[in-house]
Amino acid sequence: MAYEPETAVQQLTSAELVKLIRKLRWIGLEEEARQLQVVLDRFPQEQRAILPGTPAECD
Repeated sequence: MAYEPETAVQQLTSAELVKLIRKLRWIGLEEEARQLQVVLDRFPQEQRAILPGTPAECD
């Protein structure tokens, strides 16, 4: 069975997507995070986890 990222992403819950988006942003993969944000935005409002704003620089 071949791994298909699209299918894997569709099986994630909205809370798991939020966690993954935050991790991607933390390691500097902003474009990938934006792509997952689009997937998160497709969840029905009542099932959508909230993605908190990303802080400015932490240094």
